[in-house]
Parts: sequence; structure tokens; C-alpha cells
Amino acid sequence: KIKKKSEKERILLIGDSAIEGAGYNFDQTLAGLLKKKLINKYEILNSAVGSYSPSIYYAKINHFINEGYIFDKAIIFLDPSDVIDELFINHDENGNIIVPKRKKDKVGNFLINNFLTFRVFVIFTDYVENIKNFVKLKYKYSKKFNKKFLKTTLEDAMFYRMIYVDRSAWTFDENFFPNYQEGLQKSEIYMNKLIKLLKNNNIQINFVLYPHPSQIFYKDKYHRPYWINWAKKNNINYIDVYSEFIGKDKRLNILDTFIFGDLHWNKKGTKIIFDKLVSEIF
Repeated sequence: KIKKKSEKERILLIGDSAIEGAGYNFDQTLAGLLKKKLINKYEILNSAVGSYSPSIYYAKINHFINEGYIFDKAIIFLDPSDVIDELFINHDENGNIIVPKRKKDKVGNFLINNFLTFRVFVIFTDYVENIKNFVKLKYKYSKKFNKKFLKTTLEDAMFYRMIYVDRSAWTFDENFFPNYQEGLQKSEIYMNKLIKLLKNNNIQINFVLYPHPSQIFYKDKYHRPYWINWAKKNNINYIDVYSEFIGKDKRLNILDTFIFGDLHWNKKGTKIIFDKLVSEIF
């Protein structure tokens, strides 16, 4: 049970799947590490959920504040994929999020849950899809890095997946960027609302920018510069963690700090973020 007021200083984490801790048990996530380190003085509350974006950050925190919950510090983590997620959220004329009704495939679920043949078929089609995707990644890597297809490895294919996934390609590829400009503008509108809400309730604000693998490998032209400028314009304390992930061997750095084939930090990457927060904020 979360009380409305804490005897300790209360820190609220705001973000999406990276902050939720995708792939790890709680004690290995950023929230878990912070709780262990700061338990004597602070209470850590983690509001992050996968695929959240600024309008949901605002709606959720506004709800809890209206319910009477008190927070002392907020740490906002803005992910490059937030801009894409924001594009798929619709609002009514009052700015409230419209939650679409999900259609349930009752027939399909019944067949899968009750007949072994259908369950095996689903597993088989998933397996075939994985092989198809792997072959496509091998081909794309071999073409991009001028390496023979048959000599392209699993690591090569997964590395390509990490650095050129659509969810962050917009940050460096001028061909992708125009498709996501609207998401960037919508994100700023709700980030402004969130900042105003936190300031009106005397909540100390820290704003964290961190990279996806692609932004380590390529130069981030659109995401990082945009939000650094936004933080300066709004006089917000921002923490830039990009440099901590970038070394001489970019490929080695990426494979060393992210889950293999994925956009989320591994344990080492999470520790980098944790150490930065401890030194900058605490």
C-alpha cells in the first residue's frame, strides 16, 4: 500500500519500459538499485510502464496529485520511442486520452486454448517468422557493412537490429524524421503540461536523456538536441547520459551495455544510469 504522504522524501520515477525495468527482476532495475542505495532517506516510487509517452505521464501524475499523493522529487526519463508512441494516442476536445476498445478474437483464442493442433500451428508460424526476420537482418547487415551474406553472423544480425530499429531511426535519418515531427510536437505540449503541474506542486524536477543503441552508433540529429534546448528554455535541470555510453569501439559499447538484440539496457547499462543519477542528484 502506498500512503498519500511519506515520512521520507519521496522520489517519483516517470518513464516507459526502460525505467519499468524490461527483462529484469525488481532489485536489478533502476528503481530497485535506487531503493537499495537510498532506503534510509528516500522512498522510491516507479510510475513507469512500457510504451508510455508524455501525455500518459501527465495524465497519470495529475491523477495521483489530485488524489492527494505528495511527491518531493520527480525524475523524468524521455525515451526516443516516446515520440512515436505519442503519435498513436488520441485526445478528445478537453485533452483527455481516448482509450480505444480492444476487439477480442474469441474464436481464435478458443481454438488455441482447446486444441493442440492449433497451438502447435501458432508455435510453428512464430518459429518461421523468426527465421524469416533473421534472414532479413543478415541480408541488411551484409549490404550495409559490405560483408558476404554467408559470413554474416548471428551477432551481426542482432547488432543491425539494435542500431537500425524503426523506433529510433527517426533520430538520425532525415528520411524518417518528417514522419515523426508531429509526435515530437505533441510530446512537447504534454511535457510542458507535466512540468507546469510539477512546479505548481513544488516538486523538484530532474530530466534525463539517454540513448538507444542507434544513437550511440550514429549521430542523434533530432531527439537529443531538441530536448536539451527544451530543458534550457524551461530552466530544467537535465542530465545527459549519452557520453557515458559512447567509447572508441561503438559496437563493443552497445553489445556491452544493452540486452542482446534489444533497445533496453542490460545490468551494466542500468548501473551506468544509476551511477550517473547518484552522482548528479543525490
